[in-house]
Amino acid sequence: MNSLFIIFILSMIIGQPQKDEDMLKKIQNNAISIKKKKNNTLDKKFAQAKSLERSGLYEEAFSLFKEINRENPGITKYFQPLKNYLRQIESWDTLLVYTQYYANVRKQDFQSQLELLDLFIWMDDESRWQEIAFRLTQIQIANDNSMKIVIQRLINNGKYDFAYKQLKKYRQNTGSKDYYSIEMGTFFGMRMTYDKAVQEYLLYLETHPQQLQTISDRILAFPDTPKNMETITYILLKSELKTAQFILADLRFKQKFYDEGYEILKYNDAPPVMLLNYAKDLASVKEYAKAEKILTAIINFGVNDQMATQA
Repeated sequence: MNSLFIIFILSMIIGQPQKDEDMLKKIQNNAISIKKKKNNTLDKKFAQAKSLERSGLYEEAFSLFKEINRENPGITKYFQPLKNYLRQIESWDTLLVYTQYYANVRKQDFQSQLELLDLFIWMDDESRWQEIAFRLTQIQIANDNSMKIVIQRLINNGKYDFAYKQLKKYRQNTGSKDYYSIEMGTFFGMRMTYDKAVQEYLLYLETHPQQLQTISDRILAFPDTPKNMETITYILLKSELKTAQFILADLRFKQKFYDEGYEILKYNDAPPVMLLNYAKDLASVKEYAKAEKILTAIINFGVNDQMATQA
């Protein structure tokens, strides 16, 4: 009898946690189900708002976007259309309210700080956007990917000088001399700041010498005005990189100073294949005598049979 009673009690004790666990699962499943229903409802509202926006019914769409962001803040997909609309009408106070709400729900994460950075730049609140930018670009916080995003945001918002200053600090602090250099070279080239573009491309080339042809092509694509040619030539001459001198030879070719280009290549011990390509380029512009001179020099230089055959 006592044995049966003990077994009964133990079964009650063991069975109780299982019931509690089952109940907890039911609660969790119900919560998930409610959340899914809520998300489905919001997605339908969002689709409706986008449809109204495409139809040119901006006020009606705006009203729905606000409603969605109040019901479920912190979702980037829902926040962006509202942000774009408020930016277009320059309703900065309203946008500030929603952006701060967005940031608070996301616990002031990286993405929300970018949104605040945008907003304070648009509001021309220099002290606040600089504070955020300084914080996001600190080496203790930033990594390579996040730094690129912040620099791009600053550039997109017209804060070129500030972005470049922070970028150079980051390079110095991390020891990554060429960090984001090819992107900045492209950016400066688009802004027609060709001296800075060349300097950034040379930074990139210092650690990526195999990209010589790509960088040379980009630099040679710059307008060949006398001022540009003088500036670019000075920067290349001043550079200690041998690859910079090879680009200078290409530049001399572009300027039709063919003999000078060849002398630059010889002086900097250009490999035979580079001399061969220079000779081919000369032949393509019908400078056959100059091409023949280089090809003969290659053969007499004692190159391998394959190179001699090509020459």
